[in-house]
This record gives sequence, structure tokens and C-alpha cells, in this order.
Amino acid sequence: MLEHLTELLHCASMLDVEVENLLEEWGMTELLKPFEDNGIDMEALLLLDEPSICELVPKIGLRVKFLTKWKAYDSENQAGELWENIEQEAYQNVGQNFNNNLCEADLEHDDDDCIITHEDQDELDEDAINEIDLSFLATLRSYNSIPFSAVNEIIAEVREILAAIILNLKRKTEIKLKKLMHHEKNVEQISEVLDIFNFIDPFEDFNSEYKQVKFLKSKEVMTLSEEKVLGQSINFQIDRAEGVPMQIPKDDTFQYVPISKLLKRVLEQKGMMSSIMETQGSLKENKLSSFLDGDLEKKCTENCEGIKNIHLLLYSDEFETSNPLGSKKSIHKLCAFYVSVLNLPRDMQSSLNNIHLLALVNSKILSKYGMDAILYQFVEDMKDLYLHGISIDCPDYSGVVRPQLFQVIGDNLGLHNMLGYAGSFSANYYCRFCKMHRSNAAGALQEDVGLLRDKESYNKDIATADLTQTGLARSSLLNYLPKYHVSQNFAVDIMHDIFEGVAPLEVKLILEQLINDGHFTLSELNHKISSFNYGFTDSKSRPSLIQSSSIANPLGASGQSAAQMMCLTFNLPLIIGHKVPENNNFWELLLLLLDIIKLIMSASISEEESFALGAMIRDHHGLYLKIFPHMHLIPKHHFLLHYPRCIKLLGPLQQCNVATESIPEIFLQLFPKYSVA
Repeated sequence: MLEHLTELLHCASMLDVEVENLLEEWGMTELLKPFEDNGIDMEALLLLDEPSICELVPKIGLRVKFLTKWKAYDSENQAGELWENIEQEAYQNVGQNFNNNLCEADLEHDDDDCIITHEDQDELDEDAINEIDLSFLATLRSYNSIPFSAVNEIIAEVREILAAIILNLKRKTEIKLKKLMHHEKNVEQISEVLDIFNFIDPFEDFNSEYKQVKFLKSKEVMTLSEEKVLGQSINFQIDRAEGVPMQIPKDDTFQYVPISKLLKRVLEQKGMMSSIMETQGSLKENKLSSFLDGDLEKKCTENCEGIKNIHLLLYSDEFETSNPLGSKKSIHKLCAFYVSVLNLPRDMQSSLNNIHLLALVNSKILSKYGMDAILYQFVEDMKDLYLHGISIDCPDYSGVVRPQLFQVIGDNLGLHNMLGYAGSFSANYYCRFCKMHRSNAAGALQEDVGLLRDKESYNKDIATADLTQTGLARSSLLNYLPKYHVSQNFAVDIMHDIFEGVAPLEVKLILEQLINDGHFTLSELNHKISSFNYGFTDSKSRPSLIQSSSIANPLGASGQSAAQMMCLTFNLPLIIGHKVPENNNFWELLLLLLDIIKLIMSASISEEESFALGAMIRDHHGLYLKIFPHMHLIPKHHFLLHYPRCIKLLGPLQQCNVATESIPEIFLQLFPKYSVA
């Protein structure tokens, strides 16, 4: 068999140089003679089978050692044969993998638009390799669960893999060329061909954190934050040498992402401007399906013909980075500010990829200097952008766009802090929509148009400068923005108003009454809750079991998250409704609340339905006060009175309730986890 193999392969009088070098590298010089006698070159070496090896290397110990080395080398060679498939797959995946989480526009490239294709380009030039590098690096750094230290390790491993594959390809090519070109005059040509494999490390420019940031910045896919100094604080430290306390001045700073650079990068993202240009309001008369259908947008775009306005949402939220129950709580608490583009299709509006970090500040610094100190740079930049716009140059659009703040969104407390209203909902005038006294609001069934806040009444209240008489703590710096005023901020907080406010309160009151009336027991209810099939959609929002202490304290914590309370409220009629008799007023209150929620969360609503919503809220509040005479309407009940008017001004309210509650989870992944103990 060995004779037949060597006859078919190249037979030489001298041992192949590559084989000789390889055997010496393996420390098996005693095999040089038998390999030379049998004319084993590199190609023959790769085609050897175990019977042939047994004949070539009769000694068992030496044969085992040779087999180990030979199999390892053969595996490396097989990996080289996969290079063509790997290369082709890399070409196809460049467009699919290039996603730096700027937006959820269709960033996948069609065949005609692909960055690199075999039809468009026969070989990878430096620019094409840079595009692949950029895609790879941006994808790695976009995952919050991958630490930057791990990114460096991954890059190092990929570098080794690429180097091994290319070296192996070079060896195989050299073997083939030497077999085809025997004359000395061809040595120079062989050398030229082999120069193709001189490995240029594609990751050389970003094998460290510093180089990665520099590379991404040079490609204009990363906007770095700027440190802004607000003032100085005196920190007390112990001098380690002397052991005495020292006063060390330290700058009070926060991080700010320049809004002009941020928006330019976002808007020039492939597919972004085309999505913005295609976004339009309802095609049906009297149907509200977008903010474009609301009265406020029409007012904001008066005298703006020929100018493309980019409407922005501003949001802020505080979150604890350390153990919220530990001794370090509040020390590392942060407040983050975000902006989001509203001129997008609904599915893109609610995506985390459309929520962009604007500023980050320690909560203690925020308390010391106030909200306006943080917002000052943003306001100045937005004023400049309104006057001069942003020049956009991308395949989808070429021209100037004008960004403007449309609404400030967030939870009720955050909104009041941003807009300058009373930060306590026990204030005399706690409502940001109207000036109804809290004693009257506790029993109000409908909105009082005569008490609504506007610019004129706002200015009078600022001049009064009395929080107890006006509900205004300060004049917000945001009022200096063109086409914006805090009295015209009609964004609502659906999650906190309903699913962490009205719904848990009323569900507990209703369940307590139904249990007391003997329709079912708490254990029965909990059994139904735990065994109910919530389906795939709500499987992650299964309600927790209801505790007797929770029902006994309706104004206390419900023990459910907002998502769990939503799931429980919607499914309660299916879970336990068969146990409740017809025409039960307590059950009717729940059903009426569900009808209200469905309209509020509707993606499209007519003007007639918005009027009907006002009537339903009036009936709901009236029934609540009737069947629970010992209770009064809480502030979140009162906020619901303004929902119909907010819908007519803004369109469906869901579009201003982006996935803001999920954002802090991204930051928390970047901080160490602490145990509660």
C-alpha cells in the first residue's frame, strides 16, 4: 500500500524540504531517512493513513508520538480548507452584523447594497477590511453583558485564529507552487505570490481599549461625552504619611453628550431619515394614530413650511447602582437624561435603540446645583440648533433638519422636578395640568376647564413665587427653548398612574370586598392565579400571590410590578369572574376600569372615543366614591381626568410612554452585583 501511494505522489530523490523542517520541528529526526527513502513530500504526508504510518514508523512509541503531531497538524490543515467558506460567510454577514444600536431601521443590506460582495469587489482592500473591523468591533461593544476586558480577549483570540489560518494557507500554496514550478528562474515569481500572504493584522489598530475608542471615533460611529464642571466641593481625606485630616478641593462634574453630534450621528444612520420621511399621521378623518394628528404638533409646526422638524422627547430617571438596602445607598445614586426621536414608526419609537443617553450626573451633585444647571448646556445647544439646524448628508436625505423639544416625559415625580412643579403630591396644588386644590381634587369627577394651566397663568404664578398658592417651585429653564413651554407639556405617566396607582388600589379594595362577601376565599384566588394559563405573551409577567396583609392595606405596596399588575388586571375576569354574581357594583368598577385602560392604551383612537373616555372616567370615579365612601380619589385618579384632552393634543398616549423603565437595567449590568445581606 505504501509503494502504491508513493508511486501516485511526487517521488523525489531527496527528502522534501518542508517535510524535513517539520520533522525537525517535531523532534523526530530519526524519521528523516525512511521518509526520504519513500519520497514523502508535504502532499504525501497529508494523504498518509494509519496503515502507511505503521509501515513507515514500526516502533510503537515513536509511532504514537508521530501520530499525535501528525493529527494535530492535519486538523490545522483542515481548518485552512474551511477558509473559503468562512470568507464567503463573512462577506454575507457584514451588513447583518453591523449594528451599533443607534436605531432599529432596516440596517440589513440587500444583495445590491452589501458592503462587500464578490461581484462588486474581487479582493478586500484596506477600506473593505476596515468596514469588517468596524462591524465586528461595534457588534462586540454593543452587548452590555460583555465587559470591555472580555472584548480585548476576544480580539486577541481572533487575531491568533486568523494568523494560524493565513499561515497554513501560505504553506499549502507554497507546496503547490513548488510542485508546479521547478526552475530556479521561477523562484522570484513564487516569492511574489507568497507575498500575498504576508499577514496584515486587521486588529492591530484596536487591540486595546484606547485604540478601540480612537478607531470608533475616527469612523464617526461613536460620540464621546464631555465633562462639564459645575463647581467645587471640599473633600476630607487623611494624610497617610502624617495621619492628619486634609481638605482637598474636587470639581463637581457631570457627563454630557453634545446633542448636535449625537443627533447628526443618529439621523445619518442608514434607514433613519427614510423612516422619518415616511412617518405620517392617520389617513382617516377624525382618527388619531400619531402625534402628527394631535393639535399640539400642528401648533408647533406653524410657519415652518419647507423645514423638516425633528421632534425630540426628553426623559430623566434616577437609579441606584449599589445595594439599595446597604450602607452605601444614595452615595452612588445616579440620574441619567435621555433623548428620543419621535418622528418614527411606532415599533421604532418604543425600541431601546431609539433612546440615547444625553447626560449622567451623581444625584448628590444634582441636588446641590439643581436640575437647571444640568439642563443649561442642552438648552443652549437646542437654541442654536433651532436657528441653524443640522446638516444631514446620507443616502436617504441631504439637507438641513431642525430639532426641537416636543415633550418631556417620565414618571410623575421626575416630570415635576424637570418642569419646576411641586415635588410632593400632598401639596395644595399638586397637578401640573390644572390649579385645582387638593381638597377639591379628592372628589372631582371631571376636568375643570377654567382651572387649566396656560402660559399666562404660569407667568402670574411665577411672579407670585408662592409654592403653597401656585404649585410652582421654580421657573424651568426649558421655557427658553423655541416652540416649547412647560405649561404645554401634556405627556402623562400611564404606568405609574394606572398600574402602580389606580389599578392596585382598586383591585385590592374590590378583592377584599368580594372575599368578605363570601364569593371566594383568598386561598382560592391564589390557587387560581398560580394555575392560570397566561399564555406566551404574559408568561414573564405572571402575578405574584396576593398576601392578606396587602389586601388589608389598599394604599400600601401591592407586591406586584407594573407589568404584573397589568397582567393581573386584564386576566382577573378570566381567573375569578365566574365566581362573581351579575350586576355586582364592585365587579362593575373593575370592568369599567378595564374599558378605560383599553382606550388609553389604544394605538389609534377617534375624537368620539376620546369624548367617551371622559364620560367613562367620570362614571368610574363616581362609582368608586359611591361604593367606597370611606375612600377619596388619590392624585393619580385626578390625573386621569386630563387624559382625554391630552389625547386630543398629543394623539395616542402610548407613543410618549417609551421603554424608559428598562433603561436603568442597561447601566446596572455595568456595575458589580451586591448581596442584600
